Amino acid sequence: GTEMPLEDVLAKVESLPPQWVCITGGEPLAHAREFKDLAMALKARGYWITVETAGTYKIPWTYPIDCWVMDIKCPGSGMEQHNKYEEVGKLRGEDQLKFVVADRADFDFSLRVIKEHAPQCHVLFSPVWGELDPQMLADWVKHDAPKTRVSLQAHKYIWGDRRGF
Repeated sequence: GTEMPLEDVLAKVESLPPQWVCITGGEPLAHAREFKDLAMALKARGYWITVETAGTYKIPWTYPIDCWVMDIKCPGSGMEQHNKYEEVGKLRGEDQLKFVVADRADFDFSLRVIKEHAPQCHVLFSPVWGELDPQMLADWVKHDAPKTRVSLQAHKYIWGDRRGF
């Protein structure tokens, strides 16, 4: 991406027709001051705000975010030690908890996290691109976690695994 001052970001957003903004990363919460300024400015302009976070930072619950999408890192990622499990129980009904799954061991890990933390939000499973067949994941979800959903990274099916446009 290109670094831009807040006013330039807001002008760009305002030039587009949607009233919904998704703040994603990298990791938005790694830039606390800038993230807060952006979220407050977008909300003041009436936007619906979704934030995708890697789940490695505490969520600032006082910010005016309409939907948090929090990842839990599975063992296959090599990053599970960074998970903020205490945030899972704070997720609201409109929020989403997402597991990016590489294999059956990751899926089983996800089921244990769900059982232990009983999230009250939407739970999503996404296959690691190029590593797990989405149909296999869908079968596991159907059999073992029927109240959850499979979420595919549509942009990868449309544009492949390249960054940017």
